Amino acid sequence: MKPPPGFSVIREPYIYALVDENWVPYLRERGLLDPSDLFEGLLSPTFKGRGELLLVDEEVLVIKRNRHGGILGFLLGDLFLDGSRVHRELLLLWRLKKAEVPTLVPVASIGKKVGLFWKQFLITQYLHGADDMLSFLQATTDAKRRLTVLKRAGEVVSKMHDLGVYHGDLQLKNLLVRGEEVFVIDLDKSKQRIPLPMSMRFKNLLRLMRSVEKAEAKGLIGLSLKEKVAFWLGYKKGKGHIYKRELRKRLKLHPFRRLIWRLGWFLEGLISRLFVKYIA
Repeated sequence: MKPPPGFSVIREPYIYALVDENWVPYLRERGLLDPSDLFEGLLSPTFKGRGELLLVDEEVLVIKRNRHGGILGFLLGDLFLDGSRVHRELLLLWRLKKAEVPTLVPVASIGKKVGLFWKQFLITQYLHGADDMLSFLQATTDAKRRLTVLKRAGEVVSKMHDLGVYHGDLQLKNLLVRGEEVFVIDLDKSKQRIPLPMSMRFKNLLRLMRSVEKAEAKGLIGLSLKEKVAFWLGYKKGKGHIYKRELRKRLKLHPFRRLIWRLGWFLEGLISRLFVKYIA
């Protein structure tokens, strides 16, 4: 894969990496071009989601180890057949940064060959003082600040879509908040298609809406209609006549969609409990 400007390709035994040229000496000196050993025997990563995150060097860098979710996670853990996935994520991060969409600063994408499989790691600069959107909404009671941040979130997601980027997992935990800034993160499984079709835009927005409603159903947060409209006002940016028509189409099916979501959450919880009981 061709690296973005300012990045070098590093090929070593079992390692293929795209690295910011300014960071090559630093990563070599600290042995971070093969970060797999850092995760071996690690019982509690700094953060954990679909991937696992580890802060290193006094919170200068974050290393994300990609892992499968669900049953695949139990069977394969961090082993992938597709060795280019993490490099595509770095490329999308670089493109968003270049277009001034708030996101993490990419440092390196690293693939380590293990037999037929790859272990994959993404290194980014650590974003100090940021919380994910779910934590922000749980902790913040200032109504004006909540409205400002939600509107800004709509603007950031809209700009990402204008660049043709479809987020592979657009949800509350993949939006970070620092002050009144909003950053989009975790572009694993994301893709770029220019222009991004309206159907893909709304599929992404519905995924975000689903994560909001799931958090509300669990009693973790509560968003007022005014707050949901604030996000929409940020997103539509002068194109309201186009999006309004599309939104109306999709809202007709929303009660049915919500029912399906709730059924899915119930089954997801049931299967998870049975699976945990089985492996125990």
